[in-house]
Order: sequence, then structure tokens, then C-alpha cells
Amino acid sequence: MDRSSSSTPAQNPYTDPSMIESETDKSFSQSTLQMTKQKRINTNDAAIAQREREIMDIAQGIIELADIFKELQSMVIDQGTVLDRIDYNVETLNTNVKAADKELVVATGYQKKNSKRK
Repeated sequence: MDRSSSSTPAQNPYTDPSMIESETDKSFSQSTLQMTKQKRINTNDAAIAQREREIMDIAQGIIELADIFKELQSMVIDQGTVLDRIDYNVETLNTNVKAADKELVVATGYQKKNSKRK
């Protein structure tokens, strides 16, 4: 027998009753689509939550960094004050040493005069 000449006509798959989706199939398909959408939403929610945590971590790091810079600024100001005191003390020392040198020169002069009289 030749199959190409069979009496069964070729059916259009779009009109074939066995290929038409039943209500159960439609319900299952919709349910599957809904579950897939829900999984995507849950995945997106998880990704969004993860990003929010990361952003909060970054924000906390920035706040801590700002605190460190404030402390550093305070230390620099304190050290500047100490340096100013040291500079002032060195200048005062320089002035006092010059005055002491002058007094020593005068005292040496008096000593020489006194030793000549004896």
C-alpha cells in the first residue's frame, strides 16, 4: 500500500481537534506562566534587597570615613597648635640666649676690670 495515497486527508494543525488546547491545558499554562512571573518577581525582589543592603553598607562606610576625616582634622589642628607652641618657645629661647650672651659679655668685661684692679 502506498501511504501517500491514503484516504486520510492532511489536517491543519491549527484546526486539528487534538491540537486545540483544552481548558485544563489553558489553566495549567496560565498557572505555569503565573508561577514563572512570581519566581521572577521573587528573584528581582531578592536582587533589590541585596542591592539595598550593599547600598546601606556603602553608606555606612562613607559615614565611618567621614568620622575618620573629622578625627584627622582634629589631630591636625591639635598638632598645629603644638607646633605653634614649639615655634614660639624656640623664638623665645633664641631671644633669651641673645640676651644672656649680652649679659655674659658685660659680666666678662666687669670681671676683666676687677682682675686689673687687684
